[in-house]
Amino acid sequence: MYVRWLGAFAGKNVTGNDGQVRKVSLCESMVHELTCTDQKACEYIRGKKDSMIKHVKLGLLVNQESIFRTFNGDCWSEKRNGRLVPTRDASCANSNHKEAFLSTVNGSAYSGIVIKGSDMTEKMKRTLRFIAKQYNLPIYRFRKGCLSESHV
Repeated sequence: MYVRWLGAFAGKNVTGNDGQVRKVSLCESMVHELTCTDQKACEYIRGKKDSMIKHVKLGLLVNQESIFRTFNGDCWSEKRNGRLVPTRDASCANSNHKEAFLSTVNGSAYSGIVIKGSDMTEKMKRTLRFIAKQYNLPIYRFRKGCLSESHV
C-alpha cells in the first residue's frame, strides 16, 4: 500500500490575490494534491505494518500504477529540474519508513482518502466529506496496517 501523507495545510502560508498572507486550508491542500500534475513522494507500507510517519494524520491512497520507483528506506527526496530525485542512500537513513515516488501526470493517482486517529474537528469532517464527494473517493481509516471504510 502506498500513501501520500499530507502535511502542507498544517502551517504553510500563501499570499492571496488581495496581497494578504494566510494559512493554507485543508480543502486547498487536498484540492492541490488531487489536481496537480507532478512527481510526489509517498510512504510505502508493506504487509500489515503500521505507518512509520507518526506526525501526519491525513493522506491519499495511491494507485499502484502511479508508482514509478520504490526504496528500501527514506531516501530524502527533493525536486531537481522538475524531477524527484533521492538525495541519500535509503538503506543508511535513520528513518524506519519506506519511500516511493509517484507520478500524477497521467490522470488520477489516488483511489481514496486515508485518516489516522479519531481526533478530528467537525470542520475537518465536513471538509473530508466534501472532498470525497467532489472527487468520488472513499474515506478509509488506517489502523495497524489495515484500511477500513470510514463514515466521518
